[in-house]
Amino acid sequence: RCASGVYNSLAILYQDPQYQLPLDRAHPFAICAEQKTDIYRLTCYEQMNTLALWATGGNFKKAAADAASVSEPEFAAVALESLASWAAHAELTGPVSNIVTECGSVPEALFASCINGFAAGYIEFGPPEHEHERALALCSDPGVPASIKPSCYRRVLWLTSTSRGAEAQAAVCATVPEQFRVY
Repeated sequence: RCASGVYNSLAILYQDPQYQLPLDRAHPFAICAEQKTDIYRLTCYEQMNTLALWATGGNFKKAAADAASVSEPEFAAVALESLASWAAHAELTGPVSNIVTECGSVPEALFASCINGFAAGYIEFGPPEHEHERALALCSDPGVPASIKPSCYRRVLWLTSTSRGAEAQAAVCATVPEQFRVY
């Protein structure tokens, strides 16, 4: 948790003109590759999501392209999932098929990270007691391949179980297609 606070604060400081921190706006995740240990790189890629969207003027496709360009695949997936989760706060209306299209701009290997990130973000930023609705709509969208649906539903159910009581979680679970209720 300490490292996440450090990198989250650093992302905020980059955005504040009083600190004049140098930033390559085309590659806001670049600082993460410079970190010496896996845990620091991982945490950096998770926490630079706000910076990446800010640096690209809120352009998800540009920020996602930078996340996708991370040379280590496991860190590219983390960067993209975190980015999509943060971007979800600005995508709480409109058809979820738009999100499927946005995620379609990333390499196929990262599509699941994008979808799961948006689903997680809808749980975090959605309206209380209804946050699961948009996330489940995304998981069930026909544009989400069958191979990705299990991880999407699993993510939504797990996050619901950690953020709401057992009764509410059971009610949400009951709305999920039966084959996806195991998590």
